[in-house]
Amino acid sequence: MNIGIIGPGAIGLLFYFFLSRKVKDLILLDKDKRRALLLRNKGLTVVKNSKSYKINVNITAQPQELEDRELFLICVKSYDTLEVAKTIKSISRKNKDYFVLSLQNGLGNLEVLSEILGEEKVLGGVTNMGSTLLSPGVIKFAGEGKTIIGSLKKKTVPVLREIRSVFNSCDIPTSITSDLEGAIWSKLLINIAINPLTSILRVKNGELLNNPHSSLLMQMVLNEAHRITKRKRIKLLYNDPQTKLEAVCRATSENISSMLQDILRGKKTEIDYLNGAIYKLGESLKIPTPLNFIFFKLVKSLEETSLKRVDSFQDEKL
Repeated sequence: MNIGIIGPGAIGLLFYFFLSRKVKDLILLDKDKRRALLLRNKGLTVVKNSKSYKINVNITAQPQELEDRELFLICVKSYDTLEVAKTIKSISRKNKDYFVLSLQNGLGNLEVLSEILGEEKVLGGVTNMGSTLLSPGVIKFAGEGKTIIGSLKKKTVPVLREIRSVFNSCDIPTSITSDLEGAIWSKLLINIAINPLTSILRVKNGELLNNPHSSLLMQMVLNEAHRITKRKRIKLLYNDPQTKLEAVCRATSENISSMLQDILRGKKTEIDYLNGAIYKLGESLKIPTPLNFIFFKLVKSLEETSLKRVDSFQDEKL
């Protein structure tokens, strides 16, 4: 299977690192020509347990070089999904035998991809592999985790087995689910509790449990989204969301959430597709989600005031 990874962020680079072990025909697409040139020249460095591993990267900023891909692995931010879908459609006019696999966070990505490419082409998944982007071409492997993939059609299409085989052979623990919606929402509930609060408070994941105020806020925002899953009869991968949330916080206690990484870099976040999406869905279902709305607006405010923030203060001498 030849694979094209779209997006040289933390997850895209991590999957490139693992897949390069066995996948001979592997290429990474970056929309930024300067960054692509940088990665091509200096390679990819992965930091794991105080050790560094460096590999060469087959990377391009020319989408046409991916026109023969059998699988597109989508690892871009959710706000770039529409542009990526249009790019894939444009370069795949002669290639009808391809699939796209989205490993993105949040809601709405699969719907956008399906609208542009056709539902029969779209696969989805969630990954709990941890990765922190330290600088362009340098990532920290923040922890192993399972990857779950599936189809919107709620059945196992043959290509899923092939992808699972390839991923597992590259040390990416992967399983197939017949309930992709449940897998996506299971990760979403954790993300909407941890990501915005770590970004607002500027703390690592584990600190949220150490403070009774932030711990309570996590529980409350999670409960709002959980009420939506109950109304929609979505089956989660765990029985007790609160217990799962605490376990993830502890397991990733030293991690800097992807949203906080974006805020610290002055970049746009995916809050619209997390708490923003929960708020809008709650409105349509007439389920109140006030905390999700507040978290949504606070993070949007952080995005828009990144250059005006006061980071220190010194008393004036009288």
